[in-house]
Amino acid sequence: MSINSNIDILKKVTDIERLKCELLSNTAGFFKITTEAHGSDKTGTDILCALLINVYLLAEQHGINFEELDARTASMLRTNVLSNNATEETKKLLRHLME
Repeated sequence: MSINSNIDILKKVTDIERLKCELLSNTAGFFKITTEAHGSDKTGTDILCALLINVYLLAEQHGINFEELDARTASMLRTNVLSNNATEETKKLLRHLME
């Protein structure tokens, strides 16, 4: 292996580890603001958006493109709906993804 390919691999691993840390940090941040009365710099919406971004970027780092992630998510929701285990929120999310 050449030094350039080793550097590329190291960069990819570093990027994945950074995204995983951000995902954990944002998850903890979301749980933290849900227990605080007020005084947070970020809103729940901001943190949830950051979580979604991290998930999409992690998927891409693992070779899963955005369209495939959307399609798989919709498929899982559809299966849930067909098995009669779906909540109204799950059905609503499926309708949103199918638009």
